Amino acid sequence: GNEWNYNGIYAGLSFEQARERVAEVSRLLKQSDPAHPVATSHGEMPGADTIAALPNVDIWGINTYRGIGFGDLFEVWAQRSDRPLLVSEYGADAYNAMLPGPDEQSQADAVVALTAALRDHGSAYHDDGVCVGGALFEWADEWWKDGNGSVDVHDVGGWAPGGGPHPDYVFNEEWWGIVDIDRNPRAAHRRLSELFASF
Repeated sequence: GNEWNYNGIYAGLSFEQARERVAEVSRLLKQSDPAHPVATSHGEMPGADTIAALPNVDIWGINTYRGIGFGDLFEVWAQRSDRPLLVSEYGADAYNAMLPGPDEQSQADAVVALTAALRDHGSAYHDDGVCVGGALFEWADEWWKDGNGSVDVHDVGGWAPGGGPHPDYVFNEEWWGIVDIDRNPRAAHRRLSELFASF
């Protein structure tokens, strides 16, 4: 499940019910196919009790948006688990509610800093690295995501839960692409290409 702790596996389950379902499914998967790893994706850092309740999860994905850095994510994970960590969602959108207006530079600054931090905590680069990689959210803008908007309009708006993407901490849902709706690369795309070439 993706962020099942937030969405109740899209079936209205409570957190406890969703966790029980993930535990059941991961157990059945391991029973059926013990040769392949089982992964799940959690919205932000799971508690130690949740990690302990899911012993058949081999790789933990964490979707996290903490501004231009990951904060103590890697250190806390290392204290809570010896399982591999995959940052299954990270990034920043290209709209700045503080301007207000498009802000490709802030998006580029954030995704480059975050991607470099993944490398700096990566198990492929460091013996003590806890992270096996990350998935940047996302490739292209999705103009359908604002339920109050129009699929023909690049709507702005989102929510600010107290944490979120750099620089405004607002999730502007239709502006996350590193390419725009017409697949034109944004500054983030160009800067990431340069960063990846240096790895």
